[in-house]
Amino acid sequence: MNPWLAKNFDIFTGHFLASLLYRASEHARTDLSALQDYQRGDLAKDPDTFFFNRSDPPDVHLGNKKVTRKYSHQSFTFTSPYKPLRNSFTHQYMGYAENHTVHTKLYHPRGGSSSATVVLLHGWTKGDYIWESRLLIPWMTSELNCTVVGLAFPYHANRAPSGSRFSGEYFVSGDMIRTLEAIRQSVIDIRAVMNWLNAQSDTPIGVVGISLGAFITYLLLCADDRPAFAIPILGHGELIHGADDAALMKNVRQDIQAQGINIDDSPELTFALTALEMQPLIPPERILPINGLYDMVVSPERANALFNAWRIPEVVWLPGGHFSTLNMPKMRHAIQDFVDKWVRTPS
Repeated sequence: MNPWLAKNFDIFTGHFLASLLYRASEHARTDLSALQDYQRGDLAKDPDTFFFNRSDPPDVHLGNKKVTRKYSHQSFTFTSPYKPLRNSFTHQYMGYAENHTVHTKLYHPRGGSSSATVVLLHGWTKGDYIWESRLLIPWMTSELNCTVVGLAFPYHANRAPSGSRFSGEYFVSGDMIRTLEAIRQSVIDIRAVMNWLNAQSDTPIGVVGISLGAFITYLLLCADDRPAFAIPILGHGELIHGADDAALMKNVRQDIQAQGINIDDSPELTFALTALEMQPLIPPERILPINGLYDMVVSPERANALFNAWRIPEVVWLPGGHFSTLNMPKMRHAIQDFVDKWVRTPS
């Protein structure tokens, strides 16, 4: 794709979505003393505790199974095992009743058996998996012969509180405590899903995350060593700090700065929004980042900072931007080769 077109398409789309969706957070009153519980050093030393895992599988409610031409699918739900880190956020969190239930979709190959299970993590404002169920999941179930688990992040899709205007509005906002806790809850919920999957079978589990899902994937890998492989797509190790050129996040940064918080001068306040200070628990060769060369949301420079810090040996660079790289044959070939390498080929 033409670099100029790719970059300007990202810029236009980012500004359009920001103007269409964003409003100032009703809870943009961050308690600076409360942020001390989220300081970078504590997380870097013990991410497993910060993103705690109960180890036992959750009590899951399975929906009715439906069959399509390329896969069978059913929903399942369970109560999120997440608990707020600080008591001061507990009262606020209790008001988000919809977010207390984890909504997940399970897609099986038509043949029944699969060579691996892929936990598929969506981008910001998504979570219903409508787009993925048409373009990505049929390919994963039929060509990769994988079971796919689509997890809705906190405050997204069915988990969006009644007061939110769009899926994910309450996930990233000027309310820094809620944003930090949403990130914690995302990783905790994924680990609970993996507990349930492990209780069902010994099939290898991989993680594929897109955009926000890629960022969460990087954090998950710092707390959990179970993924057989991880493919973060269009992501890097930062969220707020990595959005200097992203129109989608500029409004969030402005909300934070309006509270008298300068995150550029005090980066330790957003330590949970970066994976740069941590290391993955799986070998770096089992991680395959896929990024856009002309991405104006996830800049290649910031992405390379994480790849170098983690010593990731292979990165797939696609000739496109953030909103113009998906569904490329090169991306599919890279994913298929990587899954074959770590699942079907003895290591």
